[in-house]
Amino acid sequence: MQKRYCFILGRYPDLSKHEIFAVLRKLDLDSTIYYESSTVLVLELLEDLPVVEINKILGGTVKIGEIIQHFPQSVNPEKVHDYLTSDALFIDYLPSANQKITFGVSLYPYPRSHALQNPWVRVQRELIKSLKKHLESQGFKTRYPHLEGTFLSSASVEKNNLLKDGVEVLIIETPTELLFGKTLAVQEFESFSNRDYGRPKRDMESGIMPPKVARMMITIAEISLQSELLDPFCGSGTLIQEALLLGYTHVTGTDLSSKAVADTKTNLTWLKKQHLAENNAKVFNYDVTKLSEKFPQGSVAAIVTEPYMGPNLQHKPHLKDVQEIKTELESLYLSAFKQFAKVLKKDGSVVMIFPIFHVNNHYLYLDILEKIGVLGFSQVILTKEKRNTITLGNQKDFVLREIVKFKLL
Repeated sequence: MQKRYCFILGRYPDLSKHEIFAVLRKLDLDSTIYYESSTVLVLELLEDLPVVEINKILGGTVKIGEIIQHFPQSVNPEKVHDYLTSDALFIDYLPSANQKITFGVSLYPYPRSHALQNPWVRVQRELIKSLKKHLESQGFKTRYPHLEGTFLSSASVEKNNLLKDGVEVLIIETPTELLFGKTLAVQEFESFSNRDYGRPKRDMESGIMPPKVARMMITIAEISLQSELLDPFCGSGTLIQEALLLGYTHVTGTDLSSKAVADTKTNLTWLKKQHLAENNAKVFNYDVTKLSEKFPQGSVAAIVTEPYMGPNLQHKPHLKDVQEIKTELESLYLSAFKQFAKVLKKDGSVVMIFPIFHVNNHYLYLDILEKIGVLGFSQVILTKEKRNTITLGNQKDFVLREIVKFKLL
């Protein structure tokens, strides 16, 4: 019997989806897309999803839930009320009930210009009241967290113990249906925050990659935990720390900067103490344009990295300055890819970030995708956008991130 699971996606939905499917492939789990939007992915599986295991891997998923019931969009709201204020609530949603039940109802509406104009928002509010009344009529004391918008944050679900002592009911609106389910797991947000802001070394000058993004990039490289993983621009070690926590056993970081290498080593020592992660990574000074002198040919399974992205731009840049930076980076990256082609195994992966410069309401991309192809790489299509890449950032950023993926032919 098919089961449906929902993944509530984080800030970067395209990258999150690639990560989810990469994890499912690694676990040899077949899935079919039932519904997807910019906030939700609903999958059908023929077997139970190992929710706890997957939740510990994913960096881009805020919540994982199970779909229990569905109604057509044309359903009378009273039928929804009757469904949730019935024995189904106790059988399908609530754990072995305590005398005090904390519950929440989160609505993920079908994308509209303004979510609060959605007719189901009013139904959601009424449903919360009727649930409270129904539970109290059964002799339970109730509590529900305050809603800001249409859904509870993962932090609110966790801090209010909804998964242990109550339930978060999920309502997912599709163009044709209302899907009802419950949250099974939420992201370990405090751990991610601690590894980002709590570690001893953070270098704002060289740029700070969020641990969640680092984790997703590593996962979509799709290599085994025993394969050789290299970050040739290791910075303060974000990618390396996430790889170690994911269980990769052969991780190497290099950087031209002595300070970056020292910072990485300090952070990895801290990681071992704070997060009980094995610190078996190799970290040393090295020039990315000379990698083949250090690493044997065909010895690396994947290169995952955020390289030097140019000087840290504190103010709106001039076009001339950006063009100079762009030319310098194109030369550096092409030199790096020439080395990548030598040290990577056949069919090895490169998952890398390129900068996108935002100047005068125009976006300037690095013009090297075709040149990288000439070096023996095939670009992996990540989106249907013009460049087949994933963009991270917003219109206020001077520099956005573009995630690219290549395979060595």
